[in-house]
Amino acid sequence: MAKRFTDTDLWDKDWFMNLPTRLKCLVKYVRDKCDIAGFWSPNWKLASMHIGEEVTENELLSIDSGDQFEKLPDGKILCIGFVCFQYGENLSEKSPVHKKVMSILDKNKIPYIYPINRVLNTLQDKEEDKDKDKEEDKVKEEVKDKREKIELVLPYNSDEFVLVWNMLVKEPNWRKKTKSALQQSLLKLSKYPESDAIQMMRESLAGGWKGLFELKNTSNGTKKTGQPSFDDVQAAFNRSVNQRQQAGD
Repeated sequence: MAKRFTDTDLWDKDWFMNLPTRLKCLVKYVRDKCDIAGFWSPNWKLASMHIGEEVTENELLSIDSGDQFEKLPDGKILCIGFVCFQYGENLSEKSPVHKKVMSILDKNKIPYIYPINRVLNTLQDKEEDKDKDKEEDKVKEEVKDKREKIELVLPYNSDEFVLVWNMLVKEPNWRKKTKSALQQSLLKLSKYPESDAIQMMRESLAGGWKGLFELKNTSNGTKKTGQPSFDDVQAAFNRSVNQRQQAGD
């Protein structure tokens, strides 16, 4: 029987409290049925049978504006933040479980949000005196401080991409996101052509959303017309800035 940690604070989080009962069950179901690296191979007929009501992929991916689950190109569902919650920030090659997790992440082409801390592994090998725990704690603090200073890695460096991204992260729904959540959003954008990634940010900005959503297509596979232009997004951003200034933000 597989065992794993569960988030007891989940029931007090706004996004979870606002879900109907069947979607709360769906969140727990997917997190319980995923593999040790947080990947779930969808079986919607079976999931609906267990939950007792019909549940769908669109409902799952829209939970918390897309910040909890992500669909990968091969159809699998990734539980965002699962690895960090279950195993901590440092994956060690010496742990059989961690090594298996890293292998699954590599297979699915998902980069580690937190790098393997080889400094800690070296200390664990060489440190034998009574101050070993104190030294390790000191190294952890130093690594933590360095992580806080690390700049986000952008998948595209064009002027337009950087400009729209900087506008997006200044919005109220994005300013409160952690660096880990922002990097997850950038990882999601990296899976699309740059033009689509920019359009996804524009739509999120224009709609005041706190998530990123895949562009809708017509039946023949072409993009729908009527998407907001860059000038529209710029105007919306300027209006937002003026409103915050008038409100004393």
